[in-house]
Amino acid sequence: MKKEGKVGRPPKLSGRREKRSRITLVIPADTKRRIAVNADRNGVSLSAEVEAMIARLETIESVLAGMGSSEENLARQGFEAAARKLGYRPHRGVHGIEWLPPGHPGGSHHEWLDPDKTEDQQ
Repeated sequence: MKKEGKVGRPPKLSGRREKRSRITLVIPADTKRRIAVNADRNGVSLSAEVEAMIARLETIESVLAGMGSSEENLARQGFEAAARKLGYRPHRGVHGIEWLPPGHPGGSHHEWLDPDKTEDQQ
């Protein structure tokens, strides 16, 4: 008897690592609406907005880990002061205020924020 194998085209093996991957998420409708509003305001797709949100979350978690802290202590210790102390720099990007890690090259498309001015004065 002949063994039945898988039918269809085998996966493509490119030999190189993908820079981006697709994922499928199931989220509450009100969360999607908030993301859509932010994406619309920033002039980007839902995918780009979620990607930026994840990047911001990773930055916040990195800062908290560097402080040896947790989300509960965030307000007490002052996020901005702690981020600056660790070498993070704020800039105004297409997704609002973003914190760049130490050594990030930045560039002319970044608008660096003056630490002595409030967000309204910028």
